[in-house]
Amino acid sequence: MPVKLGRISRQKDFDRIWRQGKTWRNKFFVLRLLMNDLPHVRLAVVVSNKISRKAVVRNRLRRQTKEILRQALSDSAKGCDLVFIGQPSLVGGDFLEIKEAVVDLLKKSNV
Repeated sequence: MPVKLGRISRQKDFDRIWRQGKTWRNKFFVLRLLMNDLPHVRLAVVVSNKISRKAVVRNRLRRQTKEILRQALSDSAKGCDLVFIGQPSLVGGDFLEIKEAVVDLLKKSNV
């Protein structure tokens, strides 16, 4: 069953994740992970202007990644902050390749 995802929006939360979190990477993403005491998963997907100058492309990649995460995370994944940072090769990937990359990072990080 898909899990409910919260958002990470405060700068102090991002700073804490950068200082204390662990990092995993693959072809399409860098994942920063930090465990917390909250009863749900909080998420941020960062797709910068370096990846594509077109907002339509960046937003599509963001939406696809969030939907993949919503489906891939189980109910047992509680109490963690996830920040997925897109890499420039993300634009060339199709949905299935992106899904494989996300699932691979989740397995590596034991979420």
